Amino acid sequence: MIKHPKNVQKTAVIEDDGAQSALIKNNNSGDKGRSGKEIVKNVLFVVLGIIAALLILAALFMAALETRTAILTGSYQRKYLSADPTKKQQMICEAVLKLLSCVGIETSIGWHTDEVEKQIMEIYDDVYEGEFVKVNRLMEKCIYGEEELPPHELRMMSAFTMKIANFNRKTIKGRQRFRMKYFIYPRK
Repeated sequence: MIKHPKNVQKTAVIEDDGAQSALIKNNNSGDKGRSGKEIVKNVLFVVLGIIAALLILAALFMAALETRTAILTGSYQRKYLSADPTKKQQMICEAVLKLLSCVGIETSIGWHTDEVEKQIMEIYDDVYEGEFVKVNRLMEKCIYGEEELPPHELRMMSAFTMKIANFNRKTIKGRQRFRMKYFIYPRK
């Protein structure tokens, strides 16, 4: 009698396992279509969520760049307006060199001015022949001669700087425009 209940329990467990496995098989075969659609829907929501997060991050990045540019522009303008004429000359010289490097023209004061002028004229159609050569001589006079320029020469340098600072041209590539707009200002 003692052995009999053990056999009964083992039989009952085996029968229960068989019944449960049959129920599991029946449930899985009917839900395959629905679970596949749900998986696709869930993956789609995850992908859309990632895309939305990336778009939000890009918008925040651009907003931060615009804010930085607005702050630096205001700071640079205040610094320029309150500077003495010698400091203004130096600021214009630095700006000319930085703007030219943004469009891919590497130059230094007094070095290969004719070649640099040809490159400038390819990009800027409103720069006339000899204009950069004159501006370069004025920059040499400012930097190397440490002379204060007369107002008309300072205006000429300023006008040239304004010409090359215009980044809304068809001849300037997208990456160059981006650099000119957002990264021209010094980090000081």
